[in-house]
Amino acid sequence: MYSLIASIGLAFTLPLLSSAWIKSPVAGPIRGFNYDSTTADDFRTRFTTAYKLAGVEGGFNSARLYTMIAPGASAANPAPLLDVFQPAIDTKTSLLLGLYCSAGDAAFNNELSALKTALGQYGDSFKDLVVGISVGSEDLYRTSVKGTPMDNGAGDSVDNIKRYIGLVRQILVADGRGFDKTIPVGHVDTWQIWQDPTAAGALISTVDFIGLDGYPYWQNASADDVGAFTDGLAAVTNTANNQGGVPVWVTETGFPNAGDTRGPAVPSTANAAIFWQNIGCQQLFGKVSTWWYILSDGPAAPGKPSFGITDAATNVNAMFDLKCGS
Repeated sequence: MYSLIASIGLAFTLPLLSSAWIKSPVAGPIRGFNYDSTTADDFRTRFTTAYKLAGVEGGFNSARLYTMIAPGASAANPAPLLDVFQPAIDTKTSLLLGLYCSAGDAAFNNELSALKTALGQYGDSFKDLVVGISVGSEDLYRTSVKGTPMDNGAGDSVDNIKRYIGLVRQILVADGRGFDKTIPVGHVDTWQIWQDPTAAGALISTVDFIGLDGYPYWQNASADDVGAFTDGLAAVTNTANNQGGVPVWVTETGFPNAGDTRGPAVPSTANAAIFWQNIGCQQLFGKVSTWWYILSDGPAAPGKPSFGITDAATNVNAMFDLKCGS
């Protein structure tokens, strides 16, 4: 198959095209949720629910995504565009786009193809719709000493992520509408990775934002152990400040309502509420751009806790009171 990478004339030593980080076009700290890939109708339902959540009406109007490709990709159609753009436009939901980058160049080539399709179909809306593009999610963690035993799938290298970031930026340049100067491109990983000199030093100078995933639950910390989260956030923020003040966004955090107990980390609705108040309300909302994990998900299973704040994608009444200070 003719490679998109070849077709736009990019070598693997492509310059990264960024000497100073690009600020998101959306003013103020963002609040939203993470969303798995689904259909246009389901995205529209979920975005509407998020916007109407009781106690925080209108406050959560952004969506973080993991891929540009819709479910159902095939050999005949390897890069169908994720049906998220029209629902986002209809519901005034901003998007933190994601490109999956732990499956090799051929798979990433499909992500790039879908990005080009999105620019072609919805490019005029990108200015107000897209707050950033994340190249990868926890790819370095999955190949790290701590991440490999978790067996959460393939990861990738710093060099590949830097190269992929360059490819994304080149597509934005080629589009010709100036998105290379207005849409920040970054990477999402765990706080431990952003503190690793071999990763942080090489990657932070490349990105326009640092996406931080932080889950005290997976560190066997209780829901009321504020330091288990804030210490990691502070450490990454300090590292970012030493690298020129690259913005730090919290791209995933939350506490499960059900699932396996991990020492002091006990999943329950009550503990999910404590974490929302202690971390979300007191540390993040209105201060740091944040995408909570997650609006709704399936029931808990062994090794797979449930983090959803609602019990159904259509339910605007969360399992606990979302109003800060409650």
